[in-house]
Amino acid sequence: MTRREDPQAPRRDWLDRALCCERDPELFFPVGNQGPALLQIDEAKAVCRRCPVRPQCLLWALETNQESGVWGGVSEDELLAIRSRAARARHRTKDASDANDASDANDAKDAKDAKETGRDGQRRRSPTAARFPALA
Repeated sequence: MTRREDPQAPRRDWLDRALCCERDPELFFPVGNQGPALLQIDEAKAVCRRCPVRPQCLLWALETNQESGVWGGVSEDELLAIRSRAARARHRTKDASDANDASDANDAKDAKDAKETGRDGQRRRSPTAARFPALA
């Protein structure tokens, strides 16, 4: 029986070319971020700097929300910082989009108001609205 891959799952065909596969995995998962762990992080990053699939590795780590280890030459703290910057950028983009939507809505309202206003600047009223002011 063959297993189908999830088309939504990030591809990992780059993994066969990753230099970390030739090393002890413990190197890439230091315990802590002080003292000896810093030396271990530096050593892991040195392997990553020579790796031909470093960009794919980092992208995979970000897409799959890896929270521990060195991925694509980036430490846990650096991964967190990248995610935080990306979240802030998405938030700013959403705010700008919301502002554009509001501006578009105001433009549409202004156009409608201009269409419904006579030359004298007074709002035109439909015959029904003239007869029933509460509807205006």
